[in-house]
Formats: sequence, C-alpha cells, structure tokens
Amino acid sequence: MASKVLTVTVPEELYAQIEEVRQVGHYSRSEFVREALRRHLGIRAVGATEGEINAITDGRKAMAKGDFVSLDALSKA
Repeated sequence: MASKVLTVTVPEELYAQIEEVRQVGHYSRSEFVREALRRHLGIRAVGATEGEINAITDGRKAMAKGDFVSLDALSKA
C-alpha cells in the first residue's frame, strides 16, 4: 500500500499525552497516529480484531511496567 506524509500540529498538552501513551506502549509516533486514526474511523488493522489490538496494547503496557515472565522462566516452571 502506498503511503502519504501527513503533517499535523497539536497543542503541547495533547503532544505530551501522545508521547506518554506511545512510550508506555512502545509505539513509534507514526504507528500511534495510524492506530488512533483507524480507531476513530472504525477501521480495523488487517486480520486483527479490536480485542486482539487491545490485548496487545495491554501486554505492551504490562511489559513496560516489568510485569511479565520471561520465556526462560516459563519453560523452567
């Protein structure tokens, strides 16, 4: 799929919120904005349900907090 560049100006407060959320979720700015636009427009990512996207987002947040079990620890359990 071809891409286009979209330049957007946002208030500082909104920018700060975007930065906080995307860093916790380990998103690039582009990935964050694409996902926000998809959700706003009601378009799902190809092959992913809203529940799956939410589960991935929750998992990324948990990992950022250090709330996870390593594969090595899991295989020894």
